[in-house]
Amino acid sequence: MERQIGQTVDQINALGTQLQQYNVQRRTGDSQDASFDAKIQTTLESLSQLTNFTATMEADGTVTVLAGGQTPLVIGDQQYKIVDRLAAPANLPPGSPGVPPVSSILDSAGRDVTAQFTAGNWARYWTCITACWHPFWATASSRESSIAWPRPLPTASTRS
Repeated sequence: MERQIGQTVDQINALGTQLQQYNVQRRTGDSQDASFDAKIQTTLESLSQLTNFTATMEADGTVTVLAGGQTPLVIGDQQYKIVDRLAAPANLPPGSPGVPPVSSILDSAGRDVTAQFTAGNWARYWTCITACWHPFWATASSRESSIAWPRPLPTASTRS
């Protein structure tokens, strides 16, 4: 599962690179070229399969893309890459062997922005991780606050 998350992050960054390059071309070339609009639209459609975002067409013809409507991916001729990170869940009580790592997404400044990614492949993988691994976590209520996900995890009383 970690590999799929890493691949999704790589794909998001690759699409961000494409959009950044289109923005550079748009600024240095013909800002009215319809082929750029088609390329940008196709790239945004591909990005929508991976994650949620907002895209704004700027007055100069470039596109600004914010993951989750907040985390910059592309602004003008600048790309802001995201990274995935695996780490032990925060606030683990001593002696918690076998607890799987928690995957998170960091923005270009190193801030955890996991909660902003709520659609596409990233959200599907995260849902699987929390649903598949949650039963193995002892005292789940102490860990729920450490997981950056907008939906509450199932508790022992709500799991079937």
